[in-house]
Amino acid sequence: MQILKIFFQNIEERQIVFKNTFWSLLNKFLSYILRGLSLIVAARILGPSSYGIFSSVFSFCNIFRFFSDFGLTTTITKNVSEYREKRTLIFLNSFILFLLISILSFLIAYFLFDLFLKPSLKSLFFVIFFGLILDLLREIASSFLIGLEKMEIPSILKILINLFSFLGVFFYLRKNPTPISLGYIYFWIFLLGAIVILFFVFKHFNKLNLKDEVKISLKIISYLFKDAWIFGLGNVLFFININLTILILSKIFDPKLVGIYSAALRFYEALTVIPISFTAAILPTMIRKKEKIGIFLEKILRIFHLVFWPLLFGSFLVGKDLIILLFGNDYQQSFYPFLILMLGFLFNSYISLFITALTAIGKRKEMLIFDFLSIFIVIILSLILIPKFSIYGASFVHLLSFFVLYIFSNLTLKNFIKFNSMPKFLNYLLSSFLMAVFIYFLGIFNFEILWSVIFKIFFGTIFYFSFLYLIKDEVILDIKKLRNY
Repeated sequence: MQILKIFFQNIEERQIVFKNTFWSLLNKFLSYILRGLSLIVAARILGPSSYGIFSSVFSFCNIFRFFSDFGLTTTITKNVSEYREKRTLIFLNSFILFLLISILSFLIAYFLFDLFLKPSLKSLFFVIFFGLILDLLREIASSFLIGLEKMEIPSILKILINLFSFLGVFFYLRKNPTPISLGYIYFWIFLLGAIVILFFVFKHFNKLNLKDEVKISLKIISYLFKDAWIFGLGNVLFFININLTILILSKIFDPKLVGIYSAALRFYEALTVIPISFTAAILPTMIRKKEKIGIFLEKILRIFHLVFWPLLFGSFLVGKDLIILLFGNDYQQSFYPFLILMLGFLFNSYISLFITALTAIGKRKEMLIFDFLSIFIVIILSLILIPKFSIYGASFVHLLSFFVLYIFSNLTLKNFIKFNSMPKFLNYLLSSFLMAVFIYFLGIFNFEILWSVIFKIFFGTIFYFSFLYLIKDEVILDIKKLRNY
């Protein structure tokens, strides 16, 4: 029973951070696997051309999904964490604001659709767009629970959603292998997820003052909008950054090449959910620890070094076999774009953390000019590199834009907080490099591709953490101390 307290109750600060981080990472680990399996099965069943069609419409709708968010997920977490007694009032007025922005988002997307994609894909657009809005509603409701530091509830639900999505793709799409069938699978499952999470949100309403807080307040809606727009604009610009290259590729090249690139990009996107969700989980703690945020930030940076550097090194050694194993030989060309994107993933992970720290101290708007700069870089480089280098140029566009954002987000944060952005960095760089060397020599064992990938990942991971334990890494020792609870 003691172990259940650690994972399902809020006891004290270090345990809460561990609990929320555990559920966030477990959620992302399992969701990544399940979402990755869904992506793989869908890509295999549909083939590069049909998958390219689905991905083009999905990318277009995804931009407007984040326009509909407009920073509400972040501002709900922030305000619920700070003003818990007013949490019901905050959520209900945030929900009204979400509905208004979603309607506006739909109208803009509807009138712009023909400019980017074929009118014959309108029915697919409707299914994907409203499915993503339902999924966003789940995320908005989840942000309410995250603000209460109840990360376990939205995490478990998201795992189940990804499980059902995979089962839907595996069983239904095989019988109906069309892009719109894939869209309907996501629509109905996202609808179910939204209904379930709203039930849990209601359970955590402030029942003592429920009658006083169930009201629409233009003053509160205005406050929430003013508080959210800076996060929303940053998110919209980020996802324009991610999805614009697919839209440009769709205009110039055939759907098959778009499908090949989409496999690499969606794989990359599944990974980016890890740092984004991790930073969302620690935002309430950062807000509470503003006075000592520099020390706390360095501890989190060590965790980022621990997780993301071995992912990068491992991708170079295992990535090619993994893509062929998962997607098949038709997607072999995805490997080099994926490697380029993985370099961008490393920078993007740190960007997520730096922007979360700026959010916690109320300085997110300081990064806005650099968000616009990043979009400018993406547009210019896309127009230059994509026509000439196709999917490789598209990948390099993302790498360069994330590198620029990393530099500026790091420097901007250091204007307000004193911290070392590379604490104990050499430990993790050396461990990741030695792990890569170890994995390379594991290649002498001549296994079939499936067992080769499993063998290398399993023993590479054991080697990495064992080496860190031997050199008495602080993060590993902190995890060991949690056994005392």
